[in-house]
Amino acid sequence: MERIGAIEARLERAEHELCSNSGGSLWDAVELANQRWARRCPQEAGEATETPDETPGEPPPALAPRGP
Repeated sequence: MERIGAIEARLERAEHELCSNSGGSLWDAVELANQRWARRCPQEAGEATETPDETPGEPPPALAPRGP
């Protein structure tokens, strides 16, 4: 059971890095870089590969925080 607990803790840390959390996650760092790129190169930012139903700044459904 101790090993399962350790695996769960590692998974929680990984999920934390992949979801927005007030500027401290990998997700937030990538989003900030994308925003800076869009300001410096607006013509290239318009060529993004996002689909119309995705909201910028929101994690994809697979990475969205789960309820209790």
